[in-house]
Amino acid sequence: MFSFNNQTSGIAWFLVHCFCFSLASIISKLLVDNIPIFQIIFCQTLVATCILLPPTLAKCRKELKVYSYKIHIIRSFFWVAATAIFYYSITIIPVTKAFAIVFALPLFTTILAVIFLKEKLHVNRIMGLIFGFIGMLVIIQPGLSRFEIASILVILSAFFWALTDIIIKVTSQAHPALVNSFYFCLFGCLIISPMALYSWKTPSNTDILWLLLMGAIFAGNIIAVNHAYKKADLTTIMPFSFSQLIFSALFAYIIFGQMLNIYTVIGSIIIISSTSYIAYREKKRHGHYLAPDIGEELYDLEGDKPPSKAKKG
Repeated sequence: MFSFNNQTSGIAWFLVHCFCFSLASIISKLLVDNIPIFQIIFCQTLVATCILLPPTLAKCRKELKVYSYKIHIIRSFFWVAATAIFYYSITIIPVTKAFAIVFALPLFTTILAVIFLKEKLHVNRIMGLIFGFIGMLVIIQPGLSRFEIASILVILSAFFWALTDIIIKVTSQAHPALVNSFYFCLFGCLIISPMALYSWKTPSNTDILWLLLMGAIFAGNIIAVNHAYKKADLTTIMPFSFSQLIFSALFAYIIFGQMLNIYTVIGSIIIISSTSYIAYREKKRHGHYLAPDIGEELYDLEGDKPPSKAKKG
């Protein structure tokens, strides 16, 4: 009889995350001709904050203490920058190509862990990184007529998202997942608000409905990814990142008539294989993807350490 265990549940939640992220990005591409990108992100985070506020107060009222405003602000700043760049890039290059390049995010996370968290660069990591970046080159094809400068923007957004991932490792030690998600949306909304208000355009009734849907999808995306990482090993769910390319390709074909490029598929397979290999080796070495003392190292910068073991939400 089929057993829906933690690993299977984690995969299911991760597929929901991939679907939500793909759909939200497609909606942003539909809106960007009428609504400024900063306004889209502001509305997205504002709606998500409102959705997450009631359950956060109901379940985690006693765990809302912020141990480091600086950490939350930096995390949200990098996320806003990454998202704005990505939303802009998919107005220039095919959606599927942009999603495929973002698969390189774990490669940047690994490099940043080596630089900032003093992780050791072992042979297995080096090999995984080399093949991962080969996959990226297959996708963007530098030096060829197919190369698009906007591909560099997607790489930059992946780099900023990797910085966000590193900091999430910090905040996950101080807060339950639900509180973490709430603060993620709240600080993102506050950071983007001046730019959103400066470039504000009154949305149509149809645009308002799209923005509300996008915010709800964003909240669902955050909840899904938190549950996925909580229930399943990274080595288990990493190969399912490819579903993101499938979802985005399906949406892009139906809505924009964009076809999936064979080089995008090949490069994506190489990148996902290499990141899955890195995750597998790190799982064997540490028991998880990054070393366990990440949170304490970065919180020392602020001088106010979080509790050593936070209750999960």
